[in-house]
Amino acid sequence: MQKLIGIIGGTGEEGIGIASRLVQSGENVCIGSRDPNKSDIISRKLRKINPNLKIQSATNLETAKISDLLFLTINPNGIEQLISDIKPYLDNKIIVDTTVPLKYNNGKFSHIEWPNGSSSLHIQALIPSAKVVSGFHTISAKDLNNLNKEINQDVFLASNDKVAKTKIFKIVNKIPNLRAIDCGNLDVSKYLESCTLLLLNINKIYSKKNKTPIHTGLKLSGLYKTENL
Repeated sequence: MQKLIGIIGGTGEEGIGIASRLVQSGENVCIGSRDPNKSDIISRKLRKINPNLKIQSATNLETAKISDLLFLTINPNGIEQLISDIKPYLDNKIIVDTTVPLKYNNGKFSHIEWPNGSSSLHIQALIPSAKVVSGFHTISAKDLNNLNKEINQDVFLASNDKVAKTKIFKIVNKIPNLRAIDCGNLDVSKYLESCTLLLLNINKIYSKKNKTPIHTGLKLSGLYKTENL
C-alpha cells in the first residue's frame, strides 16, 4: 500500500509548492490546515495534476493522525502550540521540518535565536520519539509552485535517524530534477536554516539590480554517486 504524506500547514505557499511537486512525482498527499475549507480548495487543485492519486484534505490534527509521514510548512512561531496539539500522533513518525525562524530588519533578513540552536533541533527536543529530518530550506516556494519550471537544484537533508533520512532521500530523488544531499546529523540543521537567509538576501539584492523578482537556489558541484546514502 502506498504511503500517505501529510503537509502540516499545507495551504501556505511553501506547503502547496511541496505538495504539488510530490503529486507530480506520484505521491499521495493529505493537505492539512487550521481551516478545512482552505485545505479542500487546495486538494481539489492538486487532483488536477494527477487524478489517479489519493489527494485528501483535513485539519492539521487529522492530517497528523492519518499520514505515514509529515512535512512541517508552518510559521515557526506556531510550532510549539502545533506540536502540543498533534503530539499524540507523532510517536515514531518521520517529520520533515522545512521551517526557518527569521526576521526582517533594516533591509535584510536575519536568524532568530531558537531554543536548542535550530528549528529542527527544537522540534526534536519537543518530540524525542519522532524522527525529524531537516530539509527543503533552499528551494524557493515560488519555484516549487511553478510546475512548468524545471528546478535543477539540490535538497539538503540532515537527521539523527539514518532510516528516516533514507526514506526522504528516495522521495526527493523521485521529484524531477531534484537531487537529495546527505548533510549528516541534525546538528547541521542550523547551517541549513542559515542558507535560507543567505539566499533571501541575495534574492533581494539581485531583484533590485534586475528590476524583476529573483529566486535563487543551490546546486553543488564535484559530487558523485549521490543516489543513495
